[in-house]
Amino acid sequence: MPDHLKLVAEMTPLTERQTTAERLTRWLARMDAHVLNPMPLEPQSQLRFQVVNESCDNVLAQLAKEGWSPLLVSTGLRFCVDGVARNANTYEIHLEPDRQFVVDSRITGEIAEKKKWHEVDDIIADYYGRKR
Repeated sequence: MPDHLKLVAEMTPLTERQTTAERLTRWLARMDAHVLNPMPLEPQSQLRFQVVNESCDNVLAQLAKEGWSPLLVSTGLRFCVDGVARNANTYEIHLEPDRQFVVDSRITGEIAEKKKWHEVDDIIADYYGRKR
């Protein structure tokens, strides 16, 4: 791997969702399924993969055994390495989005307390003509 790619890989750590997508991609590749998404998976994308009809039942059964429930997106042809176009189904696995942490930026302490100075009360009373 070139040095500049190693540097980029070190600078941007993968999120939990992207790590899960990477693991699923490798697992699906071992089962003869082909992931269509580029990795790392974008935050708004779901993991899409294509399976040839001959191995479709096996792949779906293994995914169900692991707790995944892929949704059928489309059917079509997959051009294989041997030059043959085979019928294939495209599925999508919904991966939960990463949690976004909200930073608490509220000010606390003496500055946050809503106390009026006595001088301010007097100025306001004089300006509006109120008397205590």
